[in-house]
Amino acid sequence: MSRSRAALFVLLGGLAVAIVGALPTVFFHLVNYRDMTIPGWFELWLWTAIVFFSLGVYITALGVQRSLRQEANQSALVKRSKRESAT
Repeated sequence: MSRSRAALFVLLGGLAVAIVGALPTVFFHLVNYRDMTIPGWFELWLWTAIVFFSLGVYITALGVQRSLRQEANQSALVKRSKRESAT
């Protein structure tokens, strides 16, 4: 997997978690809709989206890192077995 593809997966994972995580939180606070102002709603949504985006980027980056490490380990084992069989 190339680095640009891994970076794209991490970014998209963060965006997906931010969207899925932020929307229910905002809708949950609709119960107190009379007490909230538009700037208050925007601030609530913004902080929630930032937190979930960061969480999504972190989780996706861990998954990509794990898969890249497994690919590297497998290719190292293949190279080692080819060297041993050639000698």
